Amino acid sequence: MYKCDGTIDKVIELDNIIKLAICSEVYEPSDDTWLLIDVVKQVACGQSSRVFVDMGAGTGVVGIYISTLNLYSYILSVDINPCSVLCVLENVRRNGLGHLIDVVQSDNMLFLRCGVEGITIAYNTPYLPVSDEGLLGLAWSGGLNEVLRTFTLFAERCRKHCLLIVVFSSLSGPLDQVFEIATNLGFKLVAIRTKHLFFEKLVCTVFRR
Repeated sequence: MYKCDGTIDKVIELDNIIKLAICSEVYEPSDDTWLLIDVVKQVACGQSSRVFVDMGAGTGVVGIYISTLNLYSYILSVDINPCSVLCVLENVRRNGLGHLIDVVQSDNMLFLRCGVEGITIAYNTPYLPVSDEGLLGLAWSGGLNEVLRTFTLFAERCRKHCLLIVVFSSLSGPLDQVFEIATNLGFKLVAIRTKHLFFEKLVCTVFRR
């Protein structure tokens, strides 16, 4: 059984607005996190969704940052890692966002009922093709299978007017397979951004269904 003591390793400040606690056994924001935030900021103004889900929330930085845009009336931060759930709750409290952000512990979007409409989900997937154990392993172990599972689960739950923003990596596996599966499930690619690192290419895709 996983146990969390709520240890805070450090606190950082973002844009002189957000105070973010970085917690033990929780994924610290990195290049993939900032790529996801940039893409969400770009697409948020052009769609009508009022509910935003920060899937695989980690510290909760994506949902907290997006809350500063004042575009969504309700934000859910979701993670399977219980230490992450505690960390997000701490960061929601630190930034006075308890009225806007709820925190849920769930494996991917299994918590979400079928037939939802008008929802945006942003997910920095655990995209490395490894099977590391432990709480931090939950943040990066999954590979292409977790990416494809995300599309399948969302297709089962979304009725219409849904947006799925997903970050994965060239290390995950054949990217063409992602696009093929997404298309077969009725998703339409509306945007794609990449970021090249010295050992991989990060890919952030925006799909509508």
